[in-house]
Amino acid sequence: MPIEIKSIKKGSPEDEKRKDQKSFVGLTTPSASYVKQVCRYTYLLKRKGFKVSDYGKIIYACKEYMFKTPYKEFTIDTTEPRHLLSFNEEVTQLTDFNKYRETGELPPRVICSSMLMKFAKDCPACNTCFKEDSINDV
Repeated sequence: MPIEIKSIKKGSPEDEKRKDQKSFVGLTTPSASYVKQVCRYTYLLKRKGFKVSDYGKIIYACKEYMFKTPYKEFTIDTTEPRHLLSFNEEVTQLTDFNKYRETGELPPRVICSSMLMKFAKDCPACNTCFKEDSINDV
């Protein structure tokens, strides 16, 4: 799914998400993947020279009718160390993958111990990475 910035108001990235009523009522914190998205938006906008705030927003809207407010808003501090660490890990992985594509040299495997791990399954280099192991084991 391509990243799409819904709006940039007052120099702050915002993203809107829709939830069914059952999910919406129980919502107390934003999804970690959406927090990552807002961090990416902020990083990319700053890198392109936009003057944006270090704070982004995730706005959830209920798809169904409600007597209470159908919106929940979460402000994300994209400079928080826990958000930066996650984002920096992602950048490192992408950098390593690009190096592999250019040189054919596989980066050291520090996250995936098996190709059955969820992260490994989502990795575009998974088959290549673990294929090297099976060749070396023979």
